[in-house]
Amino acid sequence: MKITKEHLNIKDIKLVVILLVLVMVAGLMAGCSSSTKKSAAVPGSSILPIYSKTNSSTEKTNSNEIKMTGVLTYLDATKLKMHFVDVESGSEYEVNYTGGTDIQNKHQSIIASSQMALGDVFNVVCNKSGKALTIYESSDVWENSGITNFGVNEASLIMTIGTTNYKYTSSTVTLSNNSKINPNEIMSQDVLTVRGIGKTIYSVTVDRGHGYVRFSGYSPFVGGYVDIGTKLILLVSENMVVTAPEGEYKIAMQLGSLQGSKTVVIQRDKDITIDFSEYKAEVVKTGAVLFSVTPSNAVIYIDGSQVDYSKELQLNYGSHTVSLKANNYTTYNETFIVNSVYEKKIIDMVSTSTTSTSSTKSATTADLTSGYSVNIKLPEGAAVYVDSVYIGIVPVSFTKSSGNKVISFTKSGCATKSYTISIANAAGDLNYSFPDMEAETATVSATK
Repeated sequence: MKITKEHLNIKDIKLVVILLVLVMVAGLMAGCSSSTKKSAAVPGSSILPIYSKTNSSTEKTNSNEIKMTGVLTYLDATKLKMHFVDVESGSEYEVNYTGGTDIQNKHQSIIASSQMALGDVFNVVCNKSGKALTIYESSDVWENSGITNFGVNEASLIMTIGTTNYKYTSSTVTLSNNSKINPNEIMSQDVLTVRGIGKTIYSVTVDRGHGYVRFSGYSPFVGGYVDIGTKLILLVSENMVVTAPEGEYKIAMQLGSLQGSKTVVIQRDKDITIDFSEYKAEVVKTGAVLFSVTPSNAVIYIDGSQVDYSKELQLNYGSHTVSLKANNYTTYNETFIVNSVYEKKIIDMVSTSTTSTSSTKSATTADLTSGYSVNIKLPEGAAVYVDSVYIGIVPVSFTKSSGNKVISFTKSGCATKSYTISIANAAGDLNYSFPDMEAETATVSATK
């Protein structure tokens, strides 16, 4: 019986489907080691039968050639191999090329393979053996670099740049250090290059990422502030882990008159421990402050905490904030300095009419998250930090509140990992299971 072209295509298609199923099963059985991010690339020779049936938009140049549009995810100039993730199917293909392969940028200028950037989108024409004949950068793709303030909503498959929303799909590629990562591993302070067509994003490349900062010998600073360059100012708490942008920074801690600083280099995806044990707390001087307030039923807050001011208050020398609130009176705020053993402060609040007060109340949105929890179920046994504050060991829960949260995980022998989650102002508990942690490569200790 003569084998027709139609018979050959059906046979090849069945073979490719079986191979793809085996690849998917192998990926699921591999567990959560460091190799889970790297999906096996299908040989380029498999492109022809897949596309000849399933991709009606693909144009065959002849019976032995096929066209695809894909994101470049891997390039080996020694072995002359490239990987492309197809923007429609999400499949990753390995494509061979030669010195004779026609490679051009979007301006139709000939370029070398070394000038191709991971994350770029190319139109590729291969022969049936998977060898690239032409690789042209897509002229339809827009590219924005230097992007920060980037957000991801996995539930609705939306990526946000500033205030503009874009769609993304399972085919969208996210790269950091030339490896694929999950989109929610991007932090708001990361610097990105984003590429897409129209309102759909096809690739996100992390140009400047983040590392993780730990501290030792910092007990005298607990309750004070840590300043990481001009990027972050955080309250110093026990067992804190900070997700910070990569780069060289002056990191300073301060609590009252006690100050200390270090200059360190934060590397992408690396932990660094900074030792502040050389800085010792001085003897704290205090002064007595007696408040005389009108009206007498006003509520007073010192440094954000409500206090009983019916008797003298012992306050540390230095700057403090005082805030007074009372019905039918304008809220009073002041910063004052304690620098003597005794001081009396007289404060007369300004009254306002009931009508005026009620008419100027601002409308507030009801907090629908009150009384609910966020439950972290995996990775089991990892320490959890929410916005750099230690919460506990997985499985663990914390109080639900709306907004973006940075969830960080640490575990002995494993690389620290952070994710950004977006919590809506809605009722109900939330449950999260994050990927297993990967073996760490190296940590850095800064003691100078």
